[in-house]
Amino acid sequence: MEMTTISFTYLDSEEIDPLEAPFQPSNGKNIPLFGKPIEIGHFSIDAKRKIHFDKSQMKYLIPFWKIRDFNFDLNKNFSTDVIHNYVTINKMYQILYWLKYHKHILQPKSAEATMKTSCVDFVTGRGTLSLISCTPYLKECLRNQWELCATKYNGIIYLSLVDSDIDIAEEETASDRKKRFQSWGYKFEQYITTDHIDGNPDLSSATHQLEEYNVILKNVLNKHSLLYKAEMDAVIPHRGFTDGSGDTSCYTEIKTSRIKTSSVDQYKFHKYKAIMWWTQSYFAGISEIICGNRTIQGIVKSIDIHRVSALPEEARGLWSPDVCLNFCDKFLTYLKRVVTEDDYNVVYKFNYRSGDIVYSSKLINPENRYRIIPEWYKRAMEE
Repeated sequence: MEMTTISFTYLDSEEIDPLEAPFQPSNGKNIPLFGKPIEIGHFSIDAKRKIHFDKSQMKYLIPFWKIRDFNFDLNKNFSTDVIHNYVTINKMYQILYWLKYHKHILQPKSAEATMKTSCVDFVTGRGTLSLISCTPYLKECLRNQWELCATKYNGIIYLSLVDSDIDIAEEETASDRKKRFQSWGYKFEQYITTDHIDGNPDLSSATHQLEEYNVILKNVLNKHSLLYKAEMDAVIPHRGFTDGSGDTSCYTEIKTSRIKTSSVDQYKFHKYKAIMWWTQSYFAGISEIICGNRTIQGIVKSIDIHRVSALPEEARGLWSPDVCLNFCDKFLTYLKRVVTEDDYNVVYKFNYRSGDIVYSSKLINPENRYRIIPEWYKRAMEE
């Protein structure tokens, strides 16, 4: 396995030392402690993109014995489905809106703590943590660049991916074929999930891409306390879902993948897709991934169940979970050293561009797409 060394350069008047060690696979003795994700809250996003503090958008996986024909056409109703163009920073605002009404979650337990002390080090999204963790292996991946921003406010670092100029250009020029590819995952979810246990799938809804069910998770990575949101595709009914238990093993990820007909297809899957699937599921505490195996025309012919714990071994050295977790741990440590000014108007921007260096800079009064803390959140936290 090729080793990856990534250094950090800080572009500002103040010199910051780069991280002292390259990111090498762990020998098993220094694997960062990653706890069990605990669900502490949830919310739903409806077809009008409004937030509700309920489970109205939670879906249930259909038992496979009820599915008689694995011949799902993922193109069904494509012309009438509403396609949602996500603005990344808006997904960060969702967790801020939830915190606006649950700000006691951020309060330190000690009565002597100051206002700028919290029981949480980072507030972010599962997707941000996942992409950071995959960075040592992004050189040859399809998404080999990212841009994220961080702001420290009341002692907490708020961290989010943002839409770069490249992301925006790709979104604006996306072909109909690319939009069709993006819609296939949503359509597969429609085929195998229901709104109620023992219900039947509803393929008539044209707004399913707009709707989400999210959970709020607390966890630790080494010395970093994390609060982050994660979208959940479905609940596995027979897992004994217990409301309020905090356990996330009842959830599953739903994916699609092109049918693998050669060793090259297998290699690409394990090198590029499996690592993203593993990090997404691992950070959410999910143990299984449901995958619809599709043709290049978008017809699902079979379904596989991937055990999340088995994905690294199946990759056979193409990537290492230890490298991913160590990179994420050290990057968060780096953020604590750099993101020091406690001011909601100050944003620290970090850029990775298919190389071995992550550059960072400080933005004063940044444009809206880089602003992490909106004014309404600041007012809510001060009430």
